[in-house]
Amino acid sequence: MKVLPVAAVLAAAAVLAAAVVLTADGGSDADGYLYAIYTDHENLNIVDVYESHTEGGKRTAMSQQYRSFIGPDGISSFWGFDGETGRGPFGAFYAAINLVDDCPAYDADDGAEGRMSESAGCVAYILDPGNLRETLAGHEFDTTLYNVMLVVPTVYWVSETVVADSTVGNLVEGTEYNVLYASSQPSYAPAGHAKVTGMVAYAHSASTVSGVADFESSVYPYLGIGVYESYATSEADIVSGAMVSQSGRVPASGPNVDGFKGLADALIPASGDGLESDYQQWNFYQWTLCKIMAYTVMGTKNAQVMVGAGYTGENDSPAVTGSTDAVGFIGNAASTVSASGRVSTEDGSVSSKLFIENFWGSMNTFLGDAYVAGDSEDTMVLYAGNFLGGEPLIESRPQPSAGQPWADIFKGGDPHRVIASASTGSATWDTPTASNANAAAYSDPEFPGDIVNSSDGSTNSMTSGGRWDNGSYAGVAFICGAYPIDLANQYRGARLAYLMSEDALARYRKVIYAPEHGWSMSPVYEPMTFEELSELYRVEMKGGALSKTRPDLFKAMAELLNRLRDDYERELRKDPESLMCEGANSRRKKADTLVKEVISLRSMKISKMALRTVTGAGNALDALTPEEKDFYDRLSAIFAEHAATVDALRGRRPYTDTRLDVEPAEEPAPAAVPEEPAVVTRHAPAPEEPKPAPEPAEIPEEEPVDDFEPFDDPADMPGDFPDDSDAVFMAGMQEAPKPVPEPTEDDMETMVLLRVLEDLPAFVGPERDYELSKEDVITMPKVMADALVRMEKAVIVRPAP
Repeated sequence: MKVLPVAAVLAAAAVLAAAVVLTADGGSDADGYLYAIYTDHENLNIVDVYESHTEGGKRTAMSQQYRSFIGPDGISSFWGFDGETGRGPFGAFYAAINLVDDCPAYDADDGAEGRMSESAGCVAYILDPGNLRETLAGHEFDTTLYNVMLVVPTVYWVSETVVADSTVGNLVEGTEYNVLYASSQPSYAPAGHAKVTGMVAYAHSASTVSGVADFESSVYPYLGIGVYESYATSEADIVSGAMVSQSGRVPASGPNVDGFKGLADALIPASGDGLESDYQQWNFYQWTLCKIMAYTVMGTKNAQVMVGAGYTGENDSPAVTGSTDAVGFIGNAASTVSASGRVSTEDGSVSSKLFIENFWGSMNTFLGDAYVAGDSEDTMVLYAGNFLGGEPLIESRPQPSAGQPWADIFKGGDPHRVIASASTGSATWDTPTASNANAAAYSDPEFPGDIVNSSDGSTNSMTSGGRWDNGSYAGVAFICGAYPIDLANQYRGARLAYLMSEDALARYRKVIYAPEHGWSMSPVYEPMTFEELSELYRVEMKGGALSKTRPDLFKAMAELLNRLRDDYERELRKDPESLMCEGANSRRKKADTLVKEVISLRSMKISKMALRTVTGAGNALDALTPEEKDFYDRLSAIFAEHAATVDALRGRRPYTDTRLDVEPAEEPAPAAVPEEPAVVTRHAPAPEEPKPAPEPAEIPEEEPVDDFEPFDDPADMPGDFPDDSDAVFMAGMQEAPKPVPEPTEDDMETMVLLRVLEDLPAFVGPERDYELSKEDVITMPKVMADALVRMEKAVIVRPAP
């Protein structure tokens, strides 16, 4: 693995129209974040944790978010879940997901809450993160009707080795560290620092080809992880013969890995166009993501010391699920119940939770689509796939051939031997790197808590977490490859995972990122289609007034462009010469042009509205999006200042807005000098002293956003689009000058009956102000009526003789 020095990199900032920030590799930046976990050279202990997020449309600098001390109370409030939105670290939230179509509602009175969906595999309710037996609105629900899952939006990660060039936080100058980055985007550039690139959505990917670990063919927007160890349903349940994640159940045990796969596949997922949602056993990549999330918030790998020992010790059965429902996302339950009765908490034998319950210490859970193959220390390799839904491992599994695209995660050695940090992908995967240890070691805060248990054999299954009678052989990062692949007994269980397409959250309206993180709380609307964008363009072209559109217009357009680009890149990988590829590229370019033209048309109309404020005219602002309202306010202030220029030169008092609905502007407070943020590794602190401005930075290595491309042929457009792209910017904004006769006195006094053809902005007449809507019938002076008729905004009504 390469070793990079830490250096300060000043990144050029780009300001996009209407404050919409689009990343070069996909996604709106409104919900952007980057976490960086620094470990020592051996990849054993976490040294520091840093974070950046998007706030007010801008990315913050990296700041230290390290734990204050060992124990759940040592975790910063920064990592908490928001009580109003349900969102927490990594954008995750807890949800109740319908088990069947037309899933019956729970009996309790839910007031005005209502379900988001009643379809199988779709989110019915967002849950209270502090009490998983209640919805976010505070109502208890029937837990037997739903799967309870931790839902995590797409997470990307990558790692590298760095050398600190300064002492900052817990890092020491000249010391080498491994750093694991996790982000909401494939690339991310914290304010004033180098961009982290090459991150991959391993846990959110699925391959559709058996035996292939392909992380690009399908990347899902959401991953659900069962909060509880899985229960095998019976005929008495709402579904029969399936594996579910529910509170108050004894975890299933006994089947082999393929048996649990069949139980997971029996669940009904959401269905729809595009990506197909699918349940599965959680796999190696999803387990790794859970570890990354746990390490990030704990600041240590030793969950036994940070949170508790889990359900271990002198126990003889797995813990009943749900004992941690009311302890938040991290912590111990006060007590738990086993199949044989209540368990004393004196020896620490209680269920614990790190996002999910019994991450360790109840039973070994199979990792689907993963196994160890090899019969010697030189050949033993862990293979991990991400086939959609998993695939059979026993008998039908062919041994991998040289060069087969499975993930070569690590090579083992003698049983219980340390996995060296030099092993393939060790830092990326954060595979266990500590040797087996006795129980006493886990009481040491400096012990990392990682452990691997393996033995030579032809093909062995992979399990994680340990089991209830396993004592020290358990942990968040415990992984075991010591048993034959077809082994089935009471110590083997499973945990459910669910790759969720957008359809599974199609009616998701309530939960958006928490405001203290700088994230929006606006409603979520259906994704914008190309046809919707085309229709909006036509409406803006034909109408002089600003049309009322969806409040999330700018975000919706950004997401549409990203989807179309992804479609094109997918076809490009398949066959760059195909008609499908050519069509996807054409559609992408046309949508990009339409977005720019819609923004231009609406911007000019907003400019005219702002200009009218100088004359004291009122404007109806309900058609403005939040970004446009900010644009309008700033333009109004600029126009007002400009209008007062002559009076200022004559020595008169400045222009004052006399409208009653406008509050006088306050003098801006002096800008506070921001504190210099802590910066780490390859993100070194910005220089303390001013330096000459750098030369303009070159375009980064990512593919740049396409330049504006006018349409070559109007026939290519999805409607009536102009031949000349320049005309778009002025169309509808101003009429071609026509000779208009000077109004006579008779014209001013003669009244005409008029029918209005479309909604009009407010305007001022000689005797009154006008606010006219479509189909209004009104009398007005002939000179004004003639002007509206010429602009095809109204027609004269002539009474029948």
